[in-house]
Amino acid sequence: MINKALIFLVTLFIFEGELFAQEKARLIKLSDIRGKRYDLEELLKKGPVLVDFWATWCKPCKEYFPHLERMHKKYEGEGLSIIGVNEDGPRNKRKIRSFLRSLNISFPNLVDETAEVMSDYGVYSLPTWFLIGRDGYIVRIHKGYIKGDENLLENEIKSLLFNNDDS
Repeated sequence: MINKALIFLVTLFIFEGELFAQEKARLIKLSDIRGKRYDLEELLKKGPVLVDFWATWCKPCKEYFPHLERMHKKYEGEGLSIIGVNEDGPRNKRKIRSFLRSLNISFPNLVDETAEVMSDYGVYSLPTWFLIGRDGYIVRIHKGYIKGDENLLENEIKSLLFNNDDS
């Protein structure tokens, strides 16, 4: 009985992104650390959007961010938007700015001052990313980071950008 329960839990963990995908993404209207406002609906008009929830204290986030920056530079011209949603809180803008500068991050990073967006998306661990198709539906959800996850993400991005079906 324990083996069946363990297999079920492992399967659920592996396919969790599939189970919750195909749900319409919640609205995101947040500002970056400079006060510039971003709206998910507007970004989706250009193409798919990757929303990455992160924090400065998150070691896997620091490992993962250079890969996001590389993908941002590589696919921005193809219509991909990448936005980070920081969960450090409003008093940590200096720390956020320093973190982003130390890694030469140029994609927009928004501050979820009340953690409302994090809650709306059901994010309880960092990093967690959501890949959202142009139609506004969540295509993939991924929690955590293990070296090599960036390859999975890039394959998903290429699939969305270079297939005729944007969903």
